[in-house]
Amino acid sequence: RSFGMVNEFSNDVMLTGIAGLAFSKSGRVLFTGCDDNVIYAWDALEDRSSPLQSLEYHQGRVAGVALPPSGQCLAAASWDFDVSIWA
Repeated sequence: RSFGMVNEFSNDVMLTGIAGLAFSKSGRVLFTGCDDNVIYAWDALEDRSSPLQSLEYHQGRVAGVALPPSGQCLAAASWDFDVSIWA
């Protein structure tokens, strides 16, 4: 494989910084935890200007996101002292 930029996620949806990211088990979906308190899901290969979905729950910036090897859920940690699990 050769290494080169496949896609870039920069648009008016994300007006703040990205604090954490994780790929889905398939590698197709990229989850970003952002300073605007939202988790965004992006198609990593398709050229889209908007996310596939946004997960809004936290009252503070999302500091990190993680998926287990099974890919069955998504965990997010936030500066609001909460951890959320999405399935």
